[in-house]
Amino acid sequence: MAADALTARYEKLFDAFDADKDGTVESADFDRPVERITKMYGLAADDHRAEAVQIAYGTFSSHLMGTSGGGRLSKDQFVAALRALVDDPARVGVVESLSKAMFEVVDRKRVDEVSQDELQFLADAVWDIAPNVAWDAFEQLDTDSDGAIGRHEFVHGVHEFLTNPDAQAAGGGLVLGVR
Repeated sequence: MAADALTARYEKLFDAFDADKDGTVESADFDRPVERITKMYGLAADDHRAEAVQIAYGTFSSHLMGTSGGGRLSKDQFVAALRALVDDPARVGVVESLSKAMFEVVDRKRVDEVSQDELQFLADAVWDIAPNVAWDAFEQLDTDSDGAIGRHEFVHGVHEFLTNPDAQAAGGGLVLGVR
């Protein structure tokens, strides 16, 4: 049962990356979120936050795509590659660096926490996700109920999305564009 819940999340992540809806994910599909993030947040190419997001998505892509000989992953291949990535303790930093890079962008006020408005901007402007989904994600990510998502909560939320089969751990998917 646990594997089924995670597989469903991984399939939703695949769908988020498969922008052209051709049933495969290729390296270029990992460029699209970077372009959207930098555009919507108005980040110059030489901004350290834009560079960090680009590097993090590139690393994430190469770790997933490295398992495919043809440079394309079907949904089943993507799910298997993502499962192998998150199950490998030596590669835990790949997802963590992606979460940390996203935190630096989303924390627009530079106060080391993400407000409801900041998470809503990510959901709406970047991922086109409905406000109610963003609110639910915010409540799940704000584990100490202080009205803000700290860096640890943010990073931990993405990790939980990818590893914890509990439905209450799905909020971190919003960071990666999962509805």
